[in-house]
Amino acid sequence: MKRAQLSILGVAVLGIAATGGLGCQGRGAIEAAPGRASTALTASEAPRPRGKEIPGQKMTAPRGVILRLRSGGRLEGLFVSEEERKVTIEGRAGVVGVQREDIESLEFVRNTFQEFRERQALIDPADVPALWDIALWAQRNNLPSYARQTAGHIIIADPDHDGARRLLGYEKVAGRWL
Repeated sequence: MKRAQLSILGVAVLGIAATGGLGCQGRGAIEAAPGRASTALTASEAPRPRGKEIPGQKMTAPRGVILRLRSGGRLEGLFVSEEERKVTIEGRAGVVGVQREDIESLEFVRNTFQEFRERQALIDPADVPALWDIALWAQRNNLPSYARQTAGHIIIADPDHDGARRLLGYEKVAGRWL
């Protein structure tokens, strides 16, 4: 992957270049689903780095997050980390970092990114039917990069899996996947 610096709605965003959008919506964008628990924090109230993980300590489940930007836009994804001056999330385009000064608020929510990771954690990585179910779920829930990533794992375990090959854009010609 290639490091890139992008400008989204006038906000400098550092990240890893990938395909797809960043999950960025303009002013008045879609709000968190009703009834979903969330915690809104201003940028200055957002949690600070916790230091190194204790060896053997179990990692906490990934948390969904919405960053509301001072420019009026928003980014949605999974909270990855933060430093004194930057918050990093995993969104539709991969991992991106946003400068803290460009963030109006940070809201922890249960979203489709978090739900995907929770579902993924419950299945055996060698269980092709379960992997296919989660790839289809990701596709139905507007997480195409997650669906493609899961399809890639499927064809490692089952190189002739028709659905996974088609999801990845392969076509079968004369009995061979191209």
